[in-house]
Amino acid sequence: VGRCRNFTFVIDEAALVTKNRQDGGLGLLLRISRHQEINLLWATQHPSGLPGSMLSETRKLFCLRMENPVHVRMLAGRFPADELARIPYLPDRQYFETRSPGERGSL
Repeated sequence: VGRCRNFTFVIDEAALVTKNRQDGGLGLLLRISRHQEINLLWATQHPSGLPGSMLSETRKLFCLRMENPVHVRMLAGRFPADELARIPYLPDRQYFETRSPGERGSL
């Protein structure tokens, strides 16, 4: 890890890649590399399928509409309660970002 700088991983459907892993794999990479210049950009439609470390070690989240209550509950504590309640009703291409709670963005 110490030799890899300015490196970025991009993973689509991260819940499928981390399936059946408790706390290893990508979650471990996030924890080890958080002080390095290594970035992991990931997306998933099923956050409840991620190891807990994936959400806890991620600095910034962008959340688009998710209607499954189990998936929405996984984001409790990362978004203010009023935004969390509105996630199932977000219009297309609008999202909430953890960096600036309360501010809506557009894709």
